[in-house]
Amino acid sequence: MQIQMQTDGPEKIILLKEHEEHHQMAEMAYTTKKLDKASMETEHNKLVLSFDLQQCLPTPCLHNSIAFYKCHLWTYNLTIHNMKTDQAT
Repeated sequence: MQIQMQTDGPEKIILLKEHEEHHQMAEMAYTTKKLDKASMETEHNKLVLSFDLQQCLPTPCLHNSIAFYKCHLWTYNLTIHNMKTDQAT
């Protein structure tokens, strides 16, 4: 959205570059996770865990839109996924 709204040429180029770098880092993380998961099958003493931090709701729950955007306190869900047992906590 920020890229689409940008009219300044040099600023748009910077945003596009940052966007591409973000996608490259995400792809590298997925590839590394896949390789780590595959290596568990040959190395039986290896355990692979993945962590996910999900921003879910503002605390306290605010209904005034101005207060909502000024509040920087959020509640998060932390999930730990055991790749060997395929269980998450």
